[in-house]
Amino acid sequence: MTISPSGIWKTALKAQLAPIIDTDITARTEKMRADGFTLIWFSDRLRSPWLGPVPSVRVARVGGEEHLVVVEGLVKFDGHGWKPVRAPLPQFLAWVFAHRVTPHIPRTPLRCRQRPLATVWTAPYYITAKTTHLEEEEQRRCIHETRMAKLQREREEKREQIRARNAVTRAKALAEATPEQAAHTQPPSGKWPASSGRSHPRHLLALGPENVVGHCHVG
Repeated sequence: MTISPSGIWKTALKAQLAPIIDTDITARTEKMRADGFTLIWFSDRLRSPWLGPVPSVRVARVGGEEHLVVVEGLVKFDGHGWKPVRAPLPQFLAWVFAHRVTPHIPRTPLRCRQRPLATVWTAPYYITAKTTHLEEEEQRRCIHETRMAKLQREREEKREQIRARNAVTRAKALAEATPEQAAHTQPPSGKWPASSGRSHPRHLLALGPENVVGHCHVG
């Protein structure tokens, strides 16, 4: 544990080597936080399941580096998204003690190679830059949605105007065509003439078949 001379900040460094589940390490973190400590959990295991749910980093030997290197858990914002960065462990701790990096919970967990990270370490400057970026994205999204909604309303209004004009045109056409159509289709007397098709006189139908021939003229 480290405590500033003035006692303003207290930091606890924890190297977790034994297996532990997320709920247990989170409970321990919350207890230390309630006592006024900032916790940093360290692991050198590639697949530690608790890396990310609590403020933590993974360290490893890299090449010919003299010191352990923070290889996972430290990130920066590059103007588009969070990118992982590496730093020698002493440098990382110096940043932590100087409050140049702090734990941060992104809006969505970072998709890293080994696991999603719900908590990362980054500089306050990057947190501010990311927040500004998100606000600008939200503003652009709102402007775009407002513009699209306006265009949709204008299209609907135009379609409604076309439908209204078509309805007026159809009504006018029907009003003008109905009298003329009635004059051509209705007979002057109001009664339809007899069918023009051939029919047998009733007195012939009343006769039997043997008598009909006698009354017909053969041309």
